Amino acid sequence: MDLAMEEARRRGLGHMTFHATPMGRPLYEAPGWSQTSEMGLSLRVGGEG
Repeated sequence: MDLAMEEARRRGLGHMTFHATPMGRPLYEAPGWSQTSEMGLSLRVGGEG
């Protein structure tokens, strides 16, 4: 996680998102990550159902 954060800063990214299970959240909260509300939609390639 530290390497990913360092690389994001090096690239000038302003935001990162990780998806964590409830059991894994403390791992992300410890270095300062906060829980957000997020929605997602998977679209199939080629317009298939």
